[in-house]
Amino acid sequence: MKSNPAHPPQKPKRRTPSVWRGPIRKYAVAIGELVWAANQAQASLADLFSVLVDPKDLDPGLAIWLSIASDKGQVGALQALLKTRAAPTTRLYRSINWVIAVVGKLAEIRNDAAHMATAPTIGPAGGMLIPNPIGNPASRLQRRSNTDFLKLFSQAKGDYVQVQRYVHDIFCHLAYPDQHYPLPLRPKLLSVVVLVGKRKK
Repeated sequence: MKSNPAHPPQKPKRRTPSVWRGPIRKYAVAIGELVWAANQAQASLADLFSVLVDPKDLDPGLAIWLSIASDKGQVGALQALLKTRAAPTTRLYRSINWVIAVVGKLAEIRNDAAHMATAPTIGPAGGMLIPNPIGNPASRLQRRSNTDFLKLFSQAKGDYVQVQRYVHDIFCHLAYPDQHYPLPLRPKLLSVVVLVGKRKK
């Protein structure tokens, strides 16, 4: 087939058009910070799981944790272990059970951020990104249409940072009983609403 003289063959360019570079950079940074914070929180769960397995030797619990391939599977193992380590009426159980519910909700935002295909468009403030109606499942489009992504991802990042610190304080409470670390107060989340038990003050 002969090429159209009006549209000669061109080599694809590596750089995006300048009008999209700013929005893409902001979007990419927001995703990167969110995923970083999610990984930090997941690492803190590894400590928590390990200390629940054996507070005097964290290695066996960590080996079990690392043998589980997915974040979701690791959290499921933590939930199963919790039932053998604390009664549902205790504050420790409620605290960890709340964490499990929170990371499940936050994971949905993280996964959407990591996997959502976007399309460039022109908004009131110039170039912007929207969910691509072709490259995303209907459920994701329903969740994220008309969403301020930068705000949501920033809020979720902050929630993950709070969860990581909250879990670390629970870990210290369990790992160092002689130092009398108190159980922490639940943080106030901005990106998700989780109703599990009562918030302790």
